[in-house]
Amino acid sequence: MHNKKLSICAIFCCIALALKVHSETKQLNCEPFSATQTPIGDFQNNVWNQQAAGDFKWRQCVLKKQTSQGTKYGWSWQWPPKGTEVYAQPQVTLGQTPWVGHKTPYPGYPISLASLNSLSVSYQTETNSNGAYNLATTFWITSANNIPTIAHKESIAAELMVWTYASPGFYNHPAGKKVAEMLASGENWEVWVQQNWHDTSGVQNNRWVYIAFRSKSNRFSADYDATAMINFAVERGYLKRNLYIADIQLGNEVMSGTGETWVDKFAVSINGKLARSL
Repeated sequence: MHNKKLSICAIFCCIALALKVHSETKQLNCEPFSATQTPIGDFQNNVWNQQAAGDFKWRQCVLKKQTSQGTKYGWSWQWPPKGTEVYAQPQVTLGQTPWVGHKTPYPGYPISLASLNSLSVSYQTETNSNGAYNLATTFWITSANNIPTIAHKESIAAELMVWTYASPGFYNHPAGKKVAEMLASGENWEVWVQQNWHDTSGVQNNRWVYIAFRSKSNRFSADYDATAMINFAVERGYLKRNLYIADIQLGNEVMSGTGETWVDKFAVSINGKLARSL
C-alpha cells in the first residue's frame, strides 16, 4: 500500500513538472530595439516612441515558452495605463528595416514590386491585455534596390499597413482619409491614405505616403494576398511599381496598459516560395 501511494505521488509530480515545463515563460530580451532571431522571423523590441511615456517606468520584452505544440515566441509590454498615443510596436519581422543600416543583407530582400506576382501572409496570434492596441502587418517600401549598410531614411517611400484588429480605446481608424473600400482574399477592407505622413514621435523628419487597409471584421488571425492591395495602391497612384519592399512586420501598436502577445503562426510566401528567417 505504501509503495502504491508513492507511485501515485510520483505520477502526479511528473504531471505537475510537465505542466510547469510547458507553461514556463522566459524573457529573451528586454533591451530597447533589440532583435532576437527565431525560426519564424526576427522579434524586434521596437519602442520607437518611448519618450512619450515621460517618467513612467515602462517595460517591454521578447518572450519564449514551451508548449505541447512546441516552442512559441511573443512579447509583453507595460506602458502608461491612460496613454493616448502609440508608444511602441513590438513585432516579428522578415527582411530588414530601412530605418537602420545592416552589415549583412538578408537574401531575397528587398522585394521588387515590378516582379511581384504573389505575396501571401498568414498568421494567428493570442493577446491578453488591459489596454489599447491593434494588430497589423506593416510593409516598409523604399526606392532603394538594395539593403544599405548605412541607413538612408530618404529612400523610404511608403508605409503600407494591413489592420485586422483594434481594441476598444485604440484609434477609431488609421491615419489619413478613407478613400475607398475593396474586396480582397474574400474579405472587405477599408482603404485609408495619408499622402504626407511622418514620424509622430518627432525624432525623424522625413515624409512618406501612408496606406492602410483595415479589415471590416476584428480578428487575431488572417490569410490574405497582399499583392491585391499593392496593385490597388499602384492603380490609384499611391505607389509606383519601381519601388521595393524592405521588410514585412507583424506586430501590435501599443497605446496603453499591459499586455502579452504570442505568435502561434507567421508565414509569408513570396512568388510561391516560403520566406524564411536566417
